[in-house]
Amino acid sequence: MAEVERYWSQRLIWTESRKRILTELSKKHLTFGELTTKTRLSRTTLGKHVKELMKDGVIKQNRIQGRYTVYQVTEKGKGSK
Repeated sequence: MAEVERYWSQRLIWTESRKRILTELSKKHLTFGELTTKTRLSRTTLGKHVKELMKDGVIKQNRIQGRYTVYQVTEKGKGSK
């Protein structure tokens, strides 16, 4: 039973973290560093969430002037907050 509780507790943390990411990205496009600062997630944790959100098609990344990579919410992601 404790394993099940741990699993759902972890899922809730993931959900809250992903909501924070989507909330920040719905305000404006952000670089990875800006997103780290605004969400207060570690780079490793944020990287895992970003990877999954991109795989799910909820966010995407764009190169700006070949120098910066910014993340933004997709149309699909706008309905998932």
